[in-house]
Amino acid sequence: MSSSIWNLWVELSRVKAESLDFEVEPWESQVPAVMEAWEVLTRPCHLEALEEWHRETRNSNSRAELAADKALERCRERMGDMEGMEIVLASLPDHDKLVAEIHFHGLFAGLVSQEVEGRFDFESPGADLDEKLVTRTIPASRLSAAIAAACERLRQGGRE
Repeated sequence: MSSSIWNLWVELSRVKAESLDFEVEPWESQVPAVMEAWEVLTRPCHLEALEEWHRETRNSNSRAELAADKALERCRERMGDMEGMEIVLASLPDHDKLVAEIHFHGLFAGLVSQEVEGRFDFESPGADLDEKLVTRTIPASRLSAAIAAACERLRQGGRE
């Protein structure tokens, strides 16, 4: 089991306890910190780890099974936000660190870089690029999901 997904579940539990949000499940919570921890846990980049978690919680207590079901369901819903999007890790001569290029239906949409530790920047395509190779219009929900996935890939050092 992935220790990173375990840490995200622990963080969700910690935030719920600190906020005294015991009346509802995390996927139903209206407490901003709990909502944020749930959204982090269910990011599309965690699909594989959540699928493994889901398999491993089968036949455990019913509450753990339900939480795993809901997390996997939400993650898969969010994967739909990535339709047509592709994240490509690249080493570019004008960047000191690895970048994550974002493509939408095969066209370059921008990239996420991390030149300053702990800060991610989105760079849109420059005006000097061939317009046949870029896209400048993307549904906001897909771009947002792709940027989050790109940041996570870079945070993980390029590991899937």
